[in-house]
Amino acid sequence: MNLLEMMRRFTIRTRMLGAIAVVMVLLGLLGGAGMLGMFRIQEMSQDFLNNAYVKSGYMAQLRMELGGIRVSEREMVIQYERTEEVRKAYAQWVSFIDKSKAMLGHFVTGAESQDEALAKQIVVRIDNYRKAFEPVARQLEAGGYDSATIANKMGAKALAEVMEADKLLVQLDTLLHQQSEALAEAERAVAAQTRWLFIAAVLLTLVVVVPLTLLNMQSICRPLEHARQMALTIAGGDLSKTVKVTGHDELSDLQRALDQMQQALSGMVMQVRDASGNIATASQEIATGNQDLSARTEQTASNLQETVASLAQLTATVQQTASSSQLANQLAASA
Repeated sequence: MNLLEMMRRFTIRTRMLGAIAVVMVLLGLLGGAGMLGMFRIQEMSQDFLNNAYVKSGYMAQLRMELGGIRVSEREMVIQYERTEEVRKAYAQWVSFIDKSKAMLGHFVTGAESQDEALAKQIVVRIDNYRKAFEPVARQLEAGGYDSATIANKMGAKALAEVMEADKLLVQLDTLLHQQSEALAEAERAVAAQTRWLFIAAVLLTLVVVVPLTLLNMQSICRPLEHARQMALTIAGGDLSKTVKVTGHDELSDLQRALDQMQQALSGMVMQVRDASGNIATASQEIATGNQDLSARTEQTASNLQETVASLAQLTATVQQTASSSQLANQLAASA
């Protein structure tokens, strides 16, 4: 049994509904592939915005705050002879340190990631820097140094902590760039995967829909053509051909109906043929009877003619007898 015969075991309506269902499923696969890729890309984009992009903003702000710490520090050293200016610079210095630690707090989420570890190390370095430079700042505020050079020398240890914090900050910035690149690469990979998945779904749709549609078309058009040829044959008066019916669809019912009509017409033609033969036989018998009747009529006419002749002869004899009797009577009277 081939696929075409198997398809014709189902009605055309069932095949059409099945084709609609298959197309809907394949369209669902196409839409699902697109939606899946879109959701994954959207999720990754949202993750980028919530993490790498936001952290990049925090990083820029952190650099500004750390720069403010150094500027405030230099301002205190430069203004060592002006106590009021030193106090203002010190207040700014403390504020920048607090803001820097607040910025670093955004990197500490409890996820135990690399950027969180680096942020914690930077916080430790900033705290060490503050502890190291705090006495120097107090001395500057109190005017305890004779020159800025001495103040710089006293802040050398604190400067080393700041330098280490800067190195860690560079590592953190590099790590954030790597994370951003990794997210971008993953997003490109997901986009490519979605594209190939969509192409595969389209190819699957074509591979399934096109052959099935062509087979379904043949399963409808071929029996219709056979039915048309059968109808033309019957219309031409040829009732000798038979129809081979396969399947259980509407076209099979149509072919069976044509076959039944052909058989019925054949039966009617045979009946008409038999009736015509009977009529011919009866006509021949009637013609034979008419010939016998004509012969008998002619015989009767001949007999009637003979009877008329006999009657004429009898009449003549009677007349002669009468004349003889009259003559005899006359002779008898004269005697």
